[in-house]
Amino acid sequence: MLRRLLRTRRARARKGGDVLSVAQSPELIVAGSDKSLRAWSRDGDRLVLAMLTPDKAQAWAVAVYGDLAVVGTGKGGLFIVDVCSSTVLHSLHGHANAVRSIVFEGEVILSGSEDGTIRLWRADNGQSLMTITVDSWVLGLAAQGDFIAAGLEDTSVHIFDRATGERKHILSDANDYVRSVAIDTTRLVSGSDDRIVRVYVVPSFELVHSLRGHSTWVLSVALQGERIVSGSADKTIRVWDARTGTQLSIMQAHSNWVKSVSLLDQEIVSGSLDRTVRVWDLETGTCKITLNGTEPSGAAADVFSSDSEDSQAEAQTPKALLLLNEESVVATGCYSVLEAINQRRADNEQSTLIALQSSLAYLRKSVMQSPEMEHAQDSLLAALATLEECSINARGTPTCFAAQYAEQATRDQAIEIEQLQRDLDTANGMDLMSSFDDLKLMEANKDHATALAKHRTLELTAVEQKLQQTQDAAQSLKHNLEHTHGKFNDATSELAALRRENEALRAHIENPSEKPIPSPVAKTNPSFDDTPEGGQGRHAF
Repeated sequence: MLRRLLRTRRARARKGGDVLSVAQSPELIVAGSDKSLRAWSRDGDRLVLAMLTPDKAQAWAVAVYGDLAVVGTGKGGLFIVDVCSSTVLHSLHGHANAVRSIVFEGEVILSGSEDGTIRLWRADNGQSLMTITVDSWVLGLAAQGDFIAAGLEDTSVHIFDRATGERKHILSDANDYVRSVAIDTTRLVSGSDDRIVRVYVVPSFELVHSLRGHSTWVLSVALQGERIVSGSADKTIRVWDARTGTQLSIMQAHSNWVKSVSLLDQEIVSGSLDRTVRVWDLETGTCKITLNGTEPSGAAADVFSSDSEDSQAEAQTPKALLLLNEESVVATGCYSVLEAINQRRADNEQSTLIALQSSLAYLRKSVMQSPEMEHAQDSLLAALATLEECSINARGTPTCFAAQYAEQATRDQAIEIEQLQRDLDTANGMDLMSSFDDLKLMEANKDHATALAKHRTLELTAVEQKLQQTQDAAQSLKHNLEHTHGKFNDATSELAALRRENEALRAHIENPSEKPIPSPVAKTNPSFDDTPEGGQGRHAF
């Protein structure tokens, strides 16, 4: 059961999900995804870290320095992780909302959050050094020399004095969220949801270029020397000349938003919601590597080994005292580690003991952290038993490496079981709370729907009443129109009769010998008679 749970957790961590953030160093490529943190060797041929985020939340921001990675999550978590051992060294407590951006400078870590603060921390012990209150979501963060730059949800970029936290500049050129910023000694670059990449001069912070080309939100920017790289929700990565503002190339391979970009030397690393991490050549624009979590597992410590270290180990490690069974070493997946001390012979007991202890510690850590090595426990114990027979400590007593390993493995397994039980209890509690919340939400939705239906019924009734009133008014208007039409016809007939009478009178005036045509209207007017009684004839007109 335990192994199955471990395999499930490791498989989930390997799968990753949407890639929300990426970072790179000379040795590693790191990606934060849906609830997981992953790291690959620089050449991409080995997956050296795959773990769930400690608080099981989305990894919104990552940064890497040497063999340490920092991950910021959607629950406000901020964790320093040892990549070689997959262990959390420090949990940095302070943020009350999602951590959206991280800067890792080696000794100091800077973090920006949706809680409206920027925090500075010591990397060695996780101690909080400073808190800068911004009063807006901090979406992007960058630092250089005396300056800290923050891209904010309120569409501005704020510049702070690193030593005092005092705000020095506010850049208000963007018209939408500023999601990412990058800065060096001569330039500041910002990327905004208004689709524009802006370039400012440092230290005056005067706007010198507005780079247009993306068709939608600019989600991430990176700056190195004369090159600017931007990633967008339009699924493209664009490279710009920082000096002239000229667009140099467009990289198109991702099938979803490009959420994060990182630029180091001649390589661009991009992370996308298509669940892949890609490595590009800066000058040619070609995609060199595509990473998705299916790569073979490897030990992170091998990534940090060098020829000089091997030479030093050759000089300090005594020649072989140990003749190990090669099959059992290969079965543990740790042949490369033991190869350094294989075929060497002891010049003194103390140096032999040191070499054995170092190698065995690495063997145990490798077996515990790699899912491919779970089946090799028995082979490792056999190899340790062989080492035990061949080693003597400084007091002359046999060193029980196998017993030590078994005891340590038991303790580690007990810790893992305890953690799994806590995770299960938390998950069950969250499921119950989620179910209860869902029921309350369903009940609230039902009440809301009922009230809304009643309201709609009343509105419908009122509309029907208005419709009936409109129909009645239309009928009344129709009757009035018919009555008016009748009157109009009567008036038209009367007007026609008057016109005919007028024509007859005009004709009679022009030709008096003709008798006028009698009409009802003429009979009612005595002035139109042939022999008027008043002494006036028709010539009176």
